[in-house]
Amino acid sequence: MKYYDLTGIEDATSGNKAYIKNLIHLFLNTIPCELEVLKTNFEKSDWENLGLKAHKMKNTAISFGMKTVAEDLLFIETNCRNATIDIKLFNEKMNNIIQLTELAIIGLQLEYNQL
Repeated sequence: MKYYDLTGIEDATSGNKAYIKNLIHLFLNTIPCELEVLKTNFEKSDWENLGLKAHKMKNTAISFGMKTVAEDLLFIETNCRNATIDIKLFNEKMNNIIQLTELAIIGLQLEYNQL
């Protein structure tokens, strides 16, 4: 099972393999750090920065076809902005984001090596 979908990127780049590889490289070099910051903001109950980081990561998740991750990030972003914090639900969403993003990283690393 793939945890990402490069169709949108392939369409946007007209299938330019070098450009796609560059975008994957950028993802692999930025998202692990972004994910750590997201986790830290959650652990510190820093809702303002958690919402901002979720917003930033959401666009990347959308670009890489990570629909469930994007939806969970939107949930966190919106609820942080509205100050409607449900710790149990946030914890579930965060666990999902972390797990699916880590699986996407593994898959994209393999994809990168094949390009």
